[in-house]
Amino acid sequence: MKVALLHDYLNQYGGAERVLLELTKIFPQAMVHTLLHDPEITGSDLANRVFLANGRASVLDFSFVRSHHRLFIPLMPYVARRMPLNQDIDLLISDSAGFAKGIGFRTESNLNRRPFHILYCHTPLRYAWESKSYFSNRFFTSVFAPAFNFLREWDFAMAQRPNVILANSNFIANKIRDYYRRDAAVVYPPYDPSRFYLDTTISRGDYFLAAGRLLAYKRFDLVLRAFELLPFPLVIAGAGPELVRLQKIARFNLRVRFVISPDDDALRKLYAGARALIFPNVEDFGLIPVEANACGTPVLAFAGGGALETINSGRNGLFFKEQTVKCLAQAVRDIARIEFLSGDIAQTVRHFTPVRFNSDFLAHLPTDLRSC
Repeated sequence: MKVALLHDYLNQYGGAERVLLELTKIFPQAMVHTLLHDPEITGSDLANRVFLANGRASVLDFSFVRSHHRLFIPLMPYVARRMPLNQDIDLLISDSAGFAKGIGFRTESNLNRRPFHILYCHTPLRYAWESKSYFSNRFFTSVFAPAFNFLREWDFAMAQRPNVILANSNFIANKIRDYYRRDAAVVYPPYDPSRFYLDTTISRGDYFLAAGRLLAYKRFDLVLRAFELLPFPLVIAGAGPELVRLQKIARFNLRVRFVISPDDDALRKLYAGARALIFPNVEDFGLIPVEANACGTPVLAFAGGGALETINSGRNGLFFKEQTVKCLAQAVRDIARIEFLSGDIAQTVRHFTPVRFNSDFLAHLPTDLRSC
């Protein structure tokens, strides 16, 4: 069976990229087609699997574009459609939150035999469907409203292309039904139990942790404002375009520490030593809370999005109901008073394993391809 893996862009490393890594293990001969590839960020695990033409993943794959890819969003549908695919593919798998499901569409339309196509959807394209909540600048969203409308129409059309759509949570399955008018089965993404696990040699510290890509919609600013009212140390772990703004917010709070781009081992130790992970945003699924739970650490999450499907309030964490400084600060005080059992917490996420993901994913292949 000849397989091609399609991914939006590899200039960052988050939950979608961890899923892609797992797919490369399921399909070890498949090449990854993507619009952008920064090998320094993705590391050796994915570097040798990316299809390159003349040394580039696509005609957009330049250093400046990798660092400022949001400026080039209007070009990505055009580029994705014209990226070449092998003419003899049996199975296409799009691991996508946006443009990957359109890669090679023009090439594929000329094939005598269309390959079976599975879309593993992390979210419908946010730029298209949720631009006003994703971008904080209202003037920007007004000026570029026609571009967002075009992206919405393109995203809808490309979402009709796959034979099967899989969602990473019930939260996203509902969005797929609303935006794409299609049904999607839920296959939860896996965490890596070889990298994130309960380590009894690490003592619990006195700090709280917030981790992930530093983007505006992830609401690290809310966490920093809340901890201005609290006596606890806070660690912010990650990197992204919000780093400088967040550092300015925290400049007078000596209890805040930033850890820039920790590797998995450093992140595991941060999870294990934290009193709790703070997860303040509405996330599609949210691998970070699952990883923290796997390390025996409770999660304080906003009551929305994928967190509602992974957090069992009182057992492996708590929820707060309003994204306000006052509500979050009180919830931190509440969770600080609870004695959680690390072993029990780790048990709550054991079903989010690669073995379960592989089995659930492969069950959606046609019978003739499963036997290949």
